[in-house]
Amino acid sequence: MPFPFLFLVVSLAAGIFVASLMSWPILVPFSFMAVALICAFLAYWRHYNRLSMGFLLGTTFFLGLVVYTHQDHLYENNALRRFDLPAYADFTGHLYRSPSFGQGVTFLYLKVEKIRFQNREEKVKGNLLVSIHHPEQYPSPLRLRAGEMVCVAA
Repeated sequence: MPFPFLFLVVSLAAGIFVASLMSWPILVPFSFMAVALICAFLAYWRHYNRLSMGFLLGTTFFLGLVVYTHQDHLYENNALRRFDLPAYADFTGHLYRSPSFGQGVTFLYLKVEKIRFQNREEKVKGNLLVSIHHPEQYPSPLRLRAGEMVCVAA
């Protein structure tokens, strides 16, 4: 068999695609995934290899549903996503990852702890990706490391 994982990858991608089309409670696809995995094990134990592979494909399909649904849930519950700022604000927090340097841009991965806007300060927890543009012919002027406290105005 030249591509042994092709069917599993297609099944996983199909699950992610279906999950992107509609919203699911996380318990539903997780339950179906658990049942399909148990059925795959039982079919394999009884030496029904093709049936076992079918259930395994179903398991990876529901795994795609679970992964996408979980990530969508995390994104929807990010407090920063719901924050509606009428003007500039100062985001203060720690870098949870080292900066990424690209051609003319530096990406900062900030775990926000508080936001200051219109002379008010609110404690908010969430992650923020900040892109800082600079001339392409020069390296990034930022020399930051993960864990450092940063304040960004945006």
